[in-house]
Amino acid sequence: MVTLTSYQRFELVLIPSSFLFSLILVLIFGLNIIGSETWVLMGIPVLLGFAISIFIGYFLKKRNMVHEITQLESLFRLLVLAGGGVLIPVLVAQVFELLTFSSIFSILSLIFSVLGCTMTISCFLLFWHTRTTH
Repeated sequence: MVTLTSYQRFELVLIPSSFLFSLILVLIFGLNIIGSETWVLMGIPVLLGFAISIFIGYFLKKRNMVHEITQLESLFRLLVLAGGGVLIPVLVAQVFELLTFSSIFSILSLIFSVLGCTMTISCFLLFWHTRTTH
């Protein structure tokens, strides 16, 4: 295992903290602008995305898939590609007006929640793994 530089450790702290901060801001912004139905439109998909991410994090820990920074970067690339692959059908459905605004909002909340929480959990796993091995 390669020792992490201070910049890489800073990244491992910055990614989860910026995601959690932005998630809190989006929830507060949505509550103030749209109202209490935001918690139904966005809160439930965010919680579902968090649950899916915990399952993915358990799978990553069980398989010991993230124990070097290069593996974490590769995982991030795969997550971004998968998220983009899911966004394309949603955008196509929006163009043809197959989805309503509220369903698009919920689907996007779920996608971004899964991506962000999975990245956060994988950062925590790598950070914890490097702390326990050194």
